[in-house]
Amino acid sequence: MMSTLKNNNRWITFLQVILICFLLAIAVKDAYPSHLSKRPITTNGGQILQSYLYGGQGIHKGVDFPYPLDTSIYAVADGKVVDLLENSQDNDNTSLWGNYVVIQHTRRHFNRLTTQMSYTYSVYLHLSYNSVPVSLNQQVTAGQKIGEIDNTGQLSDGNHLHLQIVVYPLASQTLTSLDVNNNSRNPELWLEPYSNNTTMAIGKVLDPNNINNPLAICGLQKPYGSFPFVRTYSDSSLHEDDILGENFATTDISPGTYHLYAYDYVGTNTCNDPNNQILDLGNYTFKTGEATYIGLYPVYLPDVRQETGNWNSYIQIRNNHSSDSTQAIVTYFDSGGWVNKQETLTIPKQGNARAYPPNNFGGSVLIVADQDIAATVVQEMLSGYGAGAYTGVGKPDKQAFVPLVHRNNVGWYSYINIQNASNRENNVEIDFFRSTEGQDCTKNFTLPPYGVQRINTDSSNYNCLEASTGGKFVGSAHIAAEYPVAVSNTQYTTGTTGYHRIIMSSSATQPATAHEIPLIQNNNYGYLSGMVLQNSDTTTMSMPTVTYYPASGGSNCGTQSLSSISSYKSIVVLPIPPTSGTNCTSSVVSAAFPTNRIGLGQVNQLKNQSDQASGYEATTNVTKTAIAPWVVRNWNGWGTGIQIRNTENGSATATISLYNSSGSLATSWAFNLSPYSTYTISDSQFSGSSFDGSAVISANRKIAVAVNLWRPGNSGDILTSYLAVNR
Repeated sequence: MMSTLKNNNRWITFLQVILICFLLAIAVKDAYPSHLSKRPITTNGGQILQSYLYGGQGIHKGVDFPYPLDTSIYAVADGKVVDLLENSQDNDNTSLWGNYVVIQHTRRHFNRLTTQMSYTYSVYLHLSYNSVPVSLNQQVTAGQKIGEIDNTGQLSDGNHLHLQIVVYPLASQTLTSLDVNNNSRNPELWLEPYSNNTTMAIGKVLDPNNINNPLAICGLQKPYGSFPFVRTYSDSSLHEDDILGENFATTDISPGTYHLYAYDYVGTNTCNDPNNQILDLGNYTFKTGEATYIGLYPVYLPDVRQETGNWNSYIQIRNNHSSDSTQAIVTYFDSGGWVNKQETLTIPKQGNARAYPPNNFGGSVLIVADQDIAATVVQEMLSGYGAGAYTGVGKPDKQAFVPLVHRNNVGWYSYINIQNASNRENNVEIDFFRSTEGQDCTKNFTLPPYGVQRINTDSSNYNCLEASTGGKFVGSAHIAAEYPVAVSNTQYTTGTTGYHRIIMSSSATQPATAHEIPLIQNNNYGYLSGMVLQNSDTTTMSMPTVTYYPASGGSNCGTQSLSSISSYKSIVVLPIPPTSGTNCTSSVVSAAFPTNRIGLGQVNQLKNQSDQASGYEATTNVTKTAIAPWVVRNWNGWGTGIQIRNTENGSATATISLYNSSGSLATSWAFNLSPYSTYTISDSQFSGSSFDGSAVISANRKIAVAVNLWRPGNSGDILTSYLAVNR
């Protein structure tokens, strides 16, 4: 073994106890999650020893870099040298660690164990005699040389660097007082990629009895040397990332699709013995610069507020697993990526939980669970009453699209929230495209790890959107980022009676060539619908055709040919269906439209002579099961309506099942769907006078589902909508 850090028991002084108590009382305003750091070795990319990773036999608390004698070692991030030793002779093994350097870093770290901020330290062991060019208390920068490789110390059996990341509540600690044996984190989650063409695996896998026995995850491939497996953290002193809650992680994976297996760990030849295989994990695709999760299910919420600008948010989280409960880690990030609050929720099988943001909060949220989950955010504006909702983003991408952006468009404006879905600084460009001819607008910015950028088109920072006659903008936006982002969009205006119209959507739906709209309100209780279609391809989308169907289904009641759409631009269609040229007299209509280019749709619903408005994304991922994370009847005045569309040319049998928050089945019933028909469910069909839970709609054909939520307001019912999650 290259190196293992033993526990060094130390009495904590009275002063340290006082300092710990003081730190625990401080708000987490400058605490961050793990953040990308440079590699301590740059020779040949800085290869990590693959046979002895974090958690390896021993138990290893860091990672090793086996390089020749006198190879230069560099600081992984900015900080201050708080401890060092360089007087052990080369190959001297009289001390445990030999020569070393300890750096306390500038950025503090969120510590899940204490729920407060802590200091981050990097520890470099087994250095060469008299090779440390820095001094005690010296400030160093990322990439600055701090020593050279050797073989000093009892716990070294060859020339190498042992790197360790330690999170500790007290500042200016020495190597021994840090208690490095019990406060370390996996360095692979912190280090920059080996090359620009590698990625990372992060997961949580237990044996079939949910026991944390050591497992080997086999089947991954890396670009250098052999890679036997990555071992799960099985010792209580091996701490997971404070945001992700994983039990294994490894970097430097070559892009590709691999079939993964979990084996009982029995030694170095674990993956070669089929008798030790206990789980077939299936295929996973790894893309450059995008972490792939195995047994973990992150959901991103770019816009969450509480008592900020009179906004309140409800976060609804549903556990979709039919037999196991889940632990969901909910982390609230301020705009700069600081951790404001974290909570862990236990959600029973088929159950749901409601999370409430901290007071005076405006930022983003990351939920990471160990079972498949779905999440929805519902927001209320308490003064100038209005409401909006959107679906949580489960699969962030390096590009995102906003089909409809306003500035001073008959009083309409937009909030666009762009959340960094990675733990590294993310360079982002947003391009605005006018629906008609005119000057477009481009902005660039850098997002901190897990940070969010809120773009208000009413801001003077976006005066470029006014560069047209009339000083208004109507169009679309394309977001391109270095690493994945999650995006939400809020359209807002002050209505005719002083109340706010709010329409929310998110990037939960990915662009595609086929789109389904489960609900079009054709003067339904005064509601009218409009649609925006954005071309998300780099070439022109030629004249897509929308086909409309009455709620009863069967033959269509009309078609509508749209104009061709240039790259990244959008077209506004209002109202839908058109008032002439179709026979769509039904008050509830649905639609489908295939396109010859990849696109994304948005549906807006407005009520005549009222301040009511809502909207949702056209769905592109229809399946036979759809999940509504929150449906209610008489909960704080909220009610629910559900629209279910059969997207196929054949009769369907469907079932809706309502689950209480505890996961118990409240009621279910079956119904039939004729071809292309839409089935409407109101909360009057729910059993009992009140309900607060979730719904699962399953069918023998592919379905698209939209959920309406309403609540009485001073000027009538307030409507908001979200798109159900297809699984």
